[in-house]
Amino acid sequence: MSAIFYHNEEQKKKAMESLKQQQSVMNTRLYTEILPASRFYSAEEYHQKYYLRQRKEIVAALKGIFRFEDDFRDSTATARLNGYFGRYLSFADLEGELNSSDLSAEDRKRILDSLQASAR
Repeated sequence: MSAIFYHNEEQKKKAMESLKQQQSVMNTRLYTEILPASRFYSAEEYHQKYYLRQRKEIVAALKGIFRFEDDFRDSTATARLNGYFGRYLSFADLEGELNSSDLSAEDRKRILDSLQASAR
């Protein structure tokens, strides 16, 4: 089972529409609860960016960019990298996502170069 948490009625409406659309596309009932957001607790560090953390060499390179754990955890770029390693994004998708991120051009290049080197 999965859940979508909303903060206001507009988010609730969009979540319900999205769920209906996805059920229609998949032609099956999805067991996703749509609930009001309440107090949020971050998972332990080792659960954060799980797929990315399995790539020690990439994480080591990223530590030069994100010196503080909170910056690493909260970065959109690391979220996209985690999605890539979890196989939710292709390399081309990842490259596009990183190009629109808040990283400098130099840091984007370092990350993409590291990825390509680790794939060899």
